[in-house]
Amino acid sequence: MTTEHKPSLPQFLLIPEYMTKGEETEIFEKFCKKNNIDDPKKAVFVFPGNSGHHGKENSLFSQKSGGGLGIPARKLGDAGIPVLSLPTVDVGEPLKTGDEIPALAKQAMADLCKAAGYGFNIVLPVREKKKRTRTKEGTDESKEFAADTFFPEGCHFPSSDEDKKLLYEPSFWGADGINSQPNPILAQYYFDHLGQLKRLMSHVTTLKNEKEREEFFKQLREGKVGNNKYKDLHDSYLEGLAESKESRKDPWFEPVVKGKSANIYGNKSKTKHNFGPAEKKDIIKCIADNGCTVKENNPNSMTAIGKDGKEICTVTPNEVVVSGTDYKLAILLALINFPGQELVFSDVPAAEKPKFEKAFKEVIAEFEEDHPDAKEIKYIFEDEVSKKSDKSSEKAAEIEKKYPVVPNDKEDGPLTNGHW
Repeated sequence: MTTEHKPSLPQFLLIPEYMTKGEETEIFEKFCKKNNIDDPKKAVFVFPGNSGHHGKENSLFSQKSGGGLGIPARKLGDAGIPVLSLPTVDVGEPLKTGDEIPALAKQAMADLCKAAGYGFNIVLPVREKKKRTRTKEGTDESKEFAADTFFPEGCHFPSSDEDKKLLYEPSFWGADGINSQPNPILAQYYFDHLGQLKRLMSHVTTLKNEKEREEFFKQLREGKVGNNKYKDLHDSYLEGLAESKESRKDPWFEPVVKGKSANIYGNKSKTKHNFGPAEKKDIIKCIADNGCTVKENNPNSMTAIGKDGKEICTVTPNEVVVSGTDYKLAILLALINFPGQELVFSDVPAAEKPKFEKAFKEVIAEFEEDHPDAKEIKYIFEDEVSKKSDKSSEKAAEIEKKYPVVPNDKEDGPLTNGHW
C-alpha cells in the first residue's frame, strides 16, 4: 500500500526582496503560512553570499550573515530557519565566454539541490527586472545598468495574466551598492539551474502517489528522463532524497543548537563585502591590545577569543556578532568598524540592555580621548525603533498585492527548458 507524503511535498517559491527591517522573521513566517508550509524551519532561504558561507564548518543551519539579503539571512538563521548562499562574491573576476564555472558556485548549487531532495522547501528572493542605478562603492559615481545586465533572462510569477506581463529575476548583484559589477555568465548558470530545480520540484508534486514518485526517481537516477546538462543537479537532489531515508542523519542537515546572538551594526553604513587593509589591521590590533587572540575565519570574518578560550564576538565588514558577555570589546570594535556612525544594537535580550548601555558609556569615555568627536556618537536598540513608518507600511501593502501566493506552477513541462 502506498502512502502520501504529509505534510505537502516541498515547493520552490519566489518571495519579494522587500522585507521590512526588524520584521524579517515575521514576514518570512507569514509567507510560509500563506503557502501552506506548516513550519518555516522546513523552508530554506536563499541569498547571495560569499566564500565564508561555505566549507566544512558550514551547514544548512549554520549562522550566515552579511549585508543586503545577508541581514535577513542572519536573522532567520538565529530563529532556527535554514539559509543557504549562492555566492556572488569571492568567485573571481566576472567570467568570460568559455570560462569554467567556479567550483564554489557549483558546490553551492549542489548543496541547495541536496536540501530540496531531502525535503526542504526552497524560497528564493526576487525583484522586478528593470533598469537600476547603482553607486560605485567608495565613490559618488553612478551608473545605470540595463535591464538585462545582471540576469540575461527573467522569470514569471505564475499567478495571473497581469503578473505574467512582468519579468522578475533573483535578487542578486547590484542591490544597495552590493557587488555592482555584473557577472552575466555566472548569473545565467544560477538562473538555468534554479529554473531546472523549480521544474523538477514542480513535477514531483504532480505525481499521484509514492509509487509514481519512486518510479520517476528511478528513471531520473538512470538518466532516462531529464536533460543530461543538469545531471549534477539531479544527482545532488537524489543524494538528498536518499539521505532523508537514512536512520542516521548527516549532521549537515541537522539544526544547530545555540543561543540567539546580539548584533551591532552602523545605522548609516553602506554595505561592504571586504575589509580595507588598514581597517582590518586596526581591528586585529584592537583585539590584541585587549588581551585577546584573533581567529581568522576567512578574509572577511574575525573572531575575538578571550583569555578563557571562549568567543567574545565575531567581526565582519557589516556587523559585530556578540557571542560572549564582554560587551565593551564588541562595542569598541563596532566603533572602529563603523566610524562616526550611530550604533544599532539588535536582538539584545531585555535583561542585557542596561549592561549594553553601561558598556557603551564606558567605551565612549575612553574612546573620545583619541577621538574627540566620539561623544557625538549615539546608539539605539533596534526593537525600540518604530518598526514601520507610514511609507514602509504603504510599500508593504503594495508588495503584498503585487506578490500573491505563488504555488508550484504545474503547467511546467516535466523537465523541459523554458520560462519558470
